[in-house]
Amino acid sequence: MPMKIMFLYSGGCLSHDTVFQDLKAVLEEEGVPEDIEVIKVRTDEEAKRLKFIGSPTIRIDGADIEQGVEKRTDYGLKCRHYPQPMGDLIGWQRG
Repeated sequence: MPMKIMFLYSGGCLSHDTVFQDLKAVLEEEGVPEDIEVIKVRTDEEAKRLKFIGSPTIRIDGADIEQGVEKRTDYGLKCRHYPQPMGDLIGWQRG
């Protein structure tokens, strides 16, 4: 069964382009088909409905790639920084 990959972002944060390219590179490196649902979050109401904690947000099969964020409720249009390399966050082992 293929993975469902979602990439959510808002227009105010410029890092989303770089993170999106990093995500695509990791998927290619791991041989994962690149089928990414891209969603632009435009309003605070959308952010709350989508449980969007910042731009960009990446989810695989409904789960955020950063552990522990599912408990957060500070949804909104703000920027987000990933502290680890993309491949480590996604959890794939590199050989």
